[in-house]
Amino acid sequence: MQKHTLSSYTVGALLPVTAMSIGVLALFHYQNIEMHASLLWVWFILFATFTLITLVFVYYLTQKNIALSGQLERKTFALAQSEERFKLIVQGSKVGIWDWYDVETDAQYWSPHIYHLLEYDDDEIDASMKTLEALLHPDDKERTLKRLHQHFNDKRPFDLEYRFKHKDGSYHWYKGTGQASWGPDGRAKRMIGCVQYIHPQKVAEFSIHTYAEELQRSNADLEQFAYVASHDLKAPLRAIHSLAEWIEENIKDTADQETTGYLDMLKMRVLRLEKLLSGLLNYSKIGSAKAPVELVKLNGLMDEVKLLSIPLESEIILKYNLPEIYVSSTEISHIFHNLVNNAVKHHDKENGTITIDHSSNTTHHIFSVTDDGPGIPENMRDRVFKMFQTLRPQDEVEGSGMGLAIVKKLVERRGGTIWLETPKNNKGLSVFFTVQISKIEGS
Repeated sequence: MQKHTLSSYTVGALLPVTAMSIGVLALFHYQNIEMHASLLWVWFILFATFTLITLVFVYYLTQKNIALSGQLERKTFALAQSEERFKLIVQGSKVGIWDWYDVETDAQYWSPHIYHLLEYDDDEIDASMKTLEALLHPDDKERTLKRLHQHFNDKRPFDLEYRFKHKDGSYHWYKGTGQASWGPDGRAKRMIGCVQYIHPQKVAEFSIHTYAEELQRSNADLEQFAYVASHDLKAPLRAIHSLAEWIEENIKDTADQETTGYLDMLKMRVLRLEKLLSGLLNYSKIGSAKAPVELVKLNGLMDEVKLLSIPLESEIILKYNLPEIYVSSTEISHIFHNLVNNAVKHHDKENGTITIDHSSNTTHHIFSVTDDGPGIPENMRDRVFKMFQTLRPQDEVEGSGMGLAIVKKLVERRGGTIWLETPKNNKGLSVFFTVQISKIEGS
């Protein structure tokens, strides 16, 4: 819009008035009409009044023009800024923008980034539904078009993932979103949206899913193998043990001491192998299903553990004063039984003390089982949590080497940790483990 000054409006408005005045005076002159002085005076007053009104009106139009021109400049600048902002957002977001600006005639606009993602030159392919359907993967076409129609008809959100064919013929994953606008008749008139390239994420997602399935199958096979190996092998082991006893009974009157020793060793090896298989079976069962959490009185539970873990003739004392907590009674009992039994079994004196303590923080219960036995050297502590590991020869100590491995698996399965420390008096060993505080208990 062109700006006009006050003088241009004034000249434009006064020219007709001046011309009319000159015309009236000329008419009187050529017609020899005498003008009375009073009439002439009235004429000039009217002329001056009209001129003043004209000037005021011209001033108003001038100010109005200046105001409109300023608004136009500001709006033009704001529009340019908005367009530049939108362009930068599109370029920076790395998404392709599309505008289906006339649904009825299938008139569409695709941003250059869409062509770039599909590896085409700008406008190398038509922006249309026909092109879109040709690019969609055959397995994705039906559900994508169905979702589009649901958006148009039911106004359901248009947000889904699908595959587009690139120029080289390969298919890649995209995430598409869009929003339509509807006319008074309820029909979709326009739709704007974007597409985002998500192929690397989808490939990683499929890889993780495939790996998880394979891991689940592998774990199932491993558990089945452990069960079969430990369960089905026990029968022939019992048969071997029975056969050794029969032979021992048959030759007890004629066998020398060496032969009797061999038979005793055979029976001992069979029993050890049976314990190993039982430990393997127990280990394989952990993780098959989580035991339910319930309120457990740990002092009462430890009374039962004491009866099962410490022989009546033993002079080892078990000390404990524990709270009530929400935990799996089966699992916590198994943990304490293994730890106490381990401390008794490896104790190097006829009498001793095993102390169980408890503390807690905001997220976990912290338990410790401390004995005053021989302890474990620092360089050998990593071994004790591995399967079939013992610190002393198995002929010297009864056990399968599975106890602490089972404890570790039970503790970690509940989100806890287990570690070893040397007591402050540098005598014996402390086994610490944590148990997550139950949501029931923390509420």
